[in-house]
Amino acid sequence: MRRREHWLLIGPSLALYIIFGIAPILMSVTGSVYDSGPFGEGWIGLRAWRDVFTSPRFWTGMATTMKFTVVLLPIIMALSVVLAVVLSWARRKTRAFGRLAFYVPAVTSGVMISVIWRWALAPNGLINHLFNTDILFIGSNPAAFWSISAMVLSVTLGQPVIYLMASFATVDPELYEAAKLDGCNPWQEAWYITVPGILPVIIYLGVLRLSGTIQLWQFPYSVTGGGPNYGTTTLMLMTYQEAFVHTRFPEASVMSVVLVLLVMGLLMLSRVITGQRILG
Repeated sequence: MRRREHWLLIGPSLALYIIFGIAPILMSVTGSVYDSGPFGEGWIGLRAWRDVFTSPRFWTGMATTMKFTVVLLPIIMALSVVLAVVLSWARRKTRAFGRLAFYVPAVTSGVMISVIWRWALAPNGLINHLFNTDILFIGSNPAAFWSISAMVLSVTLGQPVIYLMASFATVDPELYEAAKLDGCNPWQEAWYITVPGILPVIIYLGVLRLSGTIQLWQFPYSVTGGGPNYGTTTLMLMTYQEAFVHTRFPEASVMSVVLVLLVMGLLMLSRVITGQRILG
């Protein structure tokens, strides 16, 4: 009877995981070798894999994805830790306002944020007007890449900052008392006590941000359309374009599988480097 109760408890979550987690991956694998689109040809073998891996656009999208990841992930995590530490020193009202200010963009519609940023970055937009410049923020490279990076940064800091501030409560207060007796200043306490004490949380948040950055597509799609000259076309955006713009579903399935393998590979690499369990 108890075993049946366990299955009743985990059954709904397990069903959702299979339907929305495992099933799409299996469908992508089969869709990469079997064309089941509106005018599908049936079994196509590894033709879609060959077409994708011999396409210069695919490797450009892969390079852009990795570039966003390498640039954004360290900045997001470093800024999140610094902001969380600084806010933890502030007064209660200032701390509450800071949490609100950083978290509001994280729960705001991505489309709305894209519209605001597109208006601000336009040739006759707010930024050029304020600084009396004529920079093509979203119409030239590498300005478009850095503009998208700034947009992503503005909406992804909130969640890590909130989680990190909550995790500070798990650090033993006696360690701070001993540090004060030894003459440590607040920055030394943060570096030698706070950060090591919440390192598992930092790693966990880093893995979440890693997965999110690799799957970046909404802001490039909404603001630049992947341009100029594919300078902001990520692998996720290319997958969307292949499936719903060019209706090449086998090629889109191949890219989906590559994205899954890329995320899994980086997760395992994180496990090896950090020595921390990431999943399970």
